[in-house]
Amino acid sequence: MKKTALLVLVSLSATLSGSTLAAPPAPRGAGGGRPDAPHPGLARLTQLGHHAPSSATLRKRLHEGRVVLNGKDVPVHEALAKFDPKEEIDLDDGTKLSIKDLVQDVDESEGEAGKQGASLHQLAPRGVFSVGTAGKRSVQRAQHKAELANLRSTFKASGIASTASAAATGPLASESASPPSSTSCAEPGCAPKDTEHAVRWDKQKGDEDIAAAYSSLAASEKNPDASTAVCAVTWDNGITVLKRKFSLLKYSAEATGKKPQKADARAALYVLGQASPVWKKDGKVTGDKLDRTFGTANAKLSYKFIPLVAVEGGVQTASTLGLKPELDASATASQIDCGLGFRPSLASNLNPEVKLVVGLKKLAKLAQGGIKAELALVDLRFPTQMSARMPQSPPSLRLGFTSEADVAFLRGRVFAWYKIKDVCHWGVCLLSDILRIHTKGEIELWEDADGFPYRNKLIAYDGPVPFVKR
Repeated sequence: MKKTALLVLVSLSATLSGSTLAAPPAPRGAGGGRPDAPHPGLARLTQLGHHAPSSATLRKRLHEGRVVLNGKDVPVHEALAKFDPKEEIDLDDGTKLSIKDLVQDVDESEGEAGKQGASLHQLAPRGVFSVGTAGKRSVQRAQHKAELANLRSTFKASGIASTASAAATGPLASESASPPSSTSCAEPGCAPKDTEHAVRWDKQKGDEDIAAAYSSLAASEKNPDASTAVCAVTWDNGITVLKRKFSLLKYSAEATGKKPQKADARAALYVLGQASPVWKKDGKVTGDKLDRTFGTANAKLSYKFIPLVAVEGGVQTASTLGLKPELDASATASQIDCGLGFRPSLASNLNPEVKLVVGLKKLAKLAQGGIKAELALVDLRFPTQMSARMPQSPPSLRLGFTSEADVAFLRGRVFAWYKIKDVCHWGVCLLSDILRIHTKGEIELWEDADGFPYRNKLIAYDGPVPFVKR
């Protein structure tokens, strides 16, 4: 029994000391291929006075990354070694920072971002604020093209010729209207053949998730009978910014002449959806100058480039109105008149108050950002002139009616941006090339250099209107 046990021990000893016992795998390259293992390149950087990153992503980049330096493909740690760790760069707040401290601040920021499941390497050079905006713009672009091809005057009254519309950027087109054969009527019960002559223009463009605008013009001359003439106009405009809707302004005016001697005129201007008008007048309007500037309240904006790096703030609009209206009516036993003049201009632009908010303390002093906007939400003019003269013996009507649309919606660009301080030598930048962190980026909210332009004549008529017996 003892002899058997001794033989087993001898056999086991021989097995343990023999070649059948597997040796541990040999290291693969410097540091054994482990990001946390010593690396001769990092050791040299430390000897030169550089900061050796502790975050896993940056260490991996310095272990494995390569970059072109002076036309040669070299490991990134060799490129970093070329930089003087004591060199100082100027920050935007007036202070200075050494290259060593720059790398350390970025390293610590990367570590903090990692705790939130993020990385500075996730910063994107380009992107979009809303994935649906491009599709909506594409659909509206096709609609706009069709509108320009098919746009016709909305003036449809019988006996008054409609005018052709011009292309959006071409000359205004017009057609002469042939006078009707019967323009007056001496018999009892005669009245204008058409009781209303009107034009209407309504358009809305943009993406309400980002920015959108609308404008509506309605102008009309009414003759319910042979003794009444009414000239009226209503102009309404509004915008939407980041889903928040605003009424910009509304102007309405009406002048009425009615036999035997009754004349009335009134006009009002409303701004920013207020219940009470900022200007109001009863009676004849002439010489009143309604020019003004005004702004909407802020619409809140927040966009995260990555967790702890975002733009936040408010976006408002700044608008400028130019308007000098005219309005009048008269009525005597022999003639009834009404007339209005309306040549408005309105421009509204985005005015953001947005800043970059960085929750990484060391990165905050290196970064800038916000929103840049060069966007005209609306830029429009609607010159409109109207006059109706109705002699009573015999009853007849002469109408002058012109109106044009010169409008552009959503022309320009809005984007969020960030920029991180970097330092570059020999054609290589420390953060963007060596550490492979995007140091600048833009996120598009809206971009359309042409916008949606319209330039067409709505109506151009000056002549008699036929009378008929009713």
